[in-house]
Amino acid sequence: KVKNRTHSLELVPTLQVNVRELQQALNFELKSTRKLKVDGDFGSNTKNALMQFQRLNKLPANGRVDEATRKALGLSSPARTTRAPSQRK
Repeated sequence: KVKNRTHSLELVPTLQVNVRELQQALNFELKSTRKLKVDGDFGSNTKNALMQFQRLNKLPANGRVDEATRKALGLSSPARTTRAPSQRK
């Protein structure tokens, strides 16, 4: 369970996602079948709802927010961060 507003790496490895925005989008898209608590936690309910959405939209049901899933949900583009190259002395 992740308790913050954005999450990347293990649960959502492809893109950094605002979990609250994700939950709101899933509630809108799955309104007749599921109601997620919009709390910013990427727990099992959010992951299961995400996988259900992916199956319904013929996307790989892996519980990860990749570019195709992000677009299908209408989520905002993730902030891109760049790392400074290591400096050798």
